[in-house]
Amino acid sequence: MKVLLIKDVKNVAKKDSIIEVSDGYANNYLFKQKLAIPATATSVEILKTNQTLLKEKDETNKKNALANKVILESKTINCVLRVGKEGKPFGSITNKNVYEAISKFNISVDKRKISQVNINTLGTFMVEVELYKDVKAKIKLVVTGE
Repeated sequence: MKVLLIKDVKNVAKKDSIIEVSDGYANNYLFKQKLAIPATATSVEILKTNQTLLKEKDETNKKNALANKVILESKTINCVLRVGKEGKPFGSITNKNVYEAISKFNISVDKRKISQVNINTLGTFMVEVELYKDVKAKIKLVVTGE
């Protein structure tokens, strides 16, 4: 029996795959666990339509990420680090600080996609941010004292 998988099935196949399985396995496990549906002409057509829509959405998101990359790489992000009387810094600049500085440009970034930042000195640094799959921006970060 041909079935269309709705979810990933371990050791069988990935989601949106059309596979041939025994009738018993399909009826007793895949259908009951809502992991698959019968592969009919309409379900295959719906799958192809959904894949086309996902591909278009993916291309749009990638174009937006490339535009955001150009914007971010042309900007300089400033962060302020508290400094004592003798010039010794207190604390450090972290991913959260970089995330908040990027948010001021109205660009949404997942703060987990910012390369590990733990800067506790003054100066200029390059920070890498993943905006989308295979789209990474290198941001110039200037840390000044307060």
